[in-house]
Amino acid sequence: MSIEWLKRIEAILRNGMPTSDKGAAETIGHAYSEVELLLESIDQDWWMK
Repeated sequence: MSIEWLKRIEAILRNGMPTSDKGAAETIGHAYSEVELLLESIDQDWWMK
């Protein structure tokens, strides 16, 4: 998986997915947080090696 895929996933989760299910909305929010933290922790120079 490339960092670009992670960025795409993060953007999708950030914008949310239409759902009226509170549990699903919480899961989407949690997934967004996890991907965002992962992206923040990745050193782009390391990733490209």
